[in-house]
Amino acid sequence: MSPILQLDGAAHRARMSVQLAGQTVMLRGKSFKYLLALAAARMLTRDGWVNKNDIEPGEILIKYFYQLRRELHAAGPRADALIENDGSGRYRLTLPPQAIRFDLPRLATHPDWDIRSRAEQLAQAGIASQAA
Repeated sequence: MSPILQLDGAAHRARMSVQLAGQTVMLRGKSFKYLLALAAARMLTRDGWVNKNDIEPGEILIKYFYQLRRELHAAGPRADALIENDGSGRYRLTLPPQAIRFDLPRLATHPDWDIRSRAEQLAQAGIASQAA
């Protein structure tokens, strides 16, 4: 069975928690935004690939994907393999869409505009809130 990724936007001090395979993982704000963008792309596009510049334009994005992978590693040594890169600047989650859950009401009221925007995008696409 695939691990379940739960994105609810709960803040704990300067970090945000996600649930991965039943374990809580604390992510930096930017890491959470990147993971949310990848999870949203997995739900909203046929193949789940998203160009790094569609997440955030800039030159040092690879650094942030590396940081996200390192933070996910806290859930287990294979958790960082949940993110794949096609070598041309596109990334995606390896999880199937049915293994990803969102708490859209909480995400929709998050103070960060990017997070609220992703929640709105998911809601408009008919993705139901699936908080555990």
